[in-house]
Amino acid sequence: MLFTIIIFMLALIGYKKFHSSTLYALAIGGIVNANFFHAGLYPINCFGLPFGIDSIIYTLFVFCVILMFFQQGKKSAYTLAISSVVAILFSAIMQLIAELFTTGSQSTTWFTFLTFFVSAAASIIAIVITLEILDKIKDKTNNYIKLIVGLLLHTLINTAIYYPLSMLINGTPSNIGLLVLASFIGKLIATICAIFTLFLLHKLNKRSY
Repeated sequence: MLFTIIIFMLALIGYKKFHSSTLYALAIGGIVNANFFHAGLYPINCFGLPFGIDSIIYTLFVFCVILMFFQQGKKSAYTLAISSVVAILFSAIMQLIAELFTTGSQSTTWFTFLTFFVSAAASIIAIVITLEILDKIKDKTNNYIKLIVGLLLHTLINTAIYYPLSMLINGTPSNIGLLVLASFIGKLIATICAIFTLFLLHKLNKRSY
């Protein structure tokens, strides 16, 4: 919980001073590192569940995209999202090249590479659907409701695409149910922090997002 608060406070402090540059830094850093530091490799066992920081920093990526949508419109939000997804693909290619040079061609190397591509595909599909729906309801409700809808919708779509394809590539973990549950709980906590961050941004800037 403390880690989540700190991460979103970075968004608050950085956005107040550096505006959209902060959103780019946090969004790209969040989505790329979520693919490296996930619960499958770095589980944080708490209450019998394998939590991972990936659920927090990935939600931070989605929050940054939605905040960009509120502030500068759909086109800028798409630019941020696409830039972030391209960063995943670049990281995947660099990791592939590094492993091919150091350990040679192994099945695990290619499985990891494909998993990165699945992550990129799931992210871009989820963000496109999310932004298009947010654009349709932008004049029908306030931004707090739109933020909740956007984060929830993106989570459901991304999960429905990523987990089945990832398991098809890497096999099904014995604790898949616990991993998914922990991921949803982590994203729920991050969503609460995102709502509070939006509230503080609204108060600090004295204008509606």
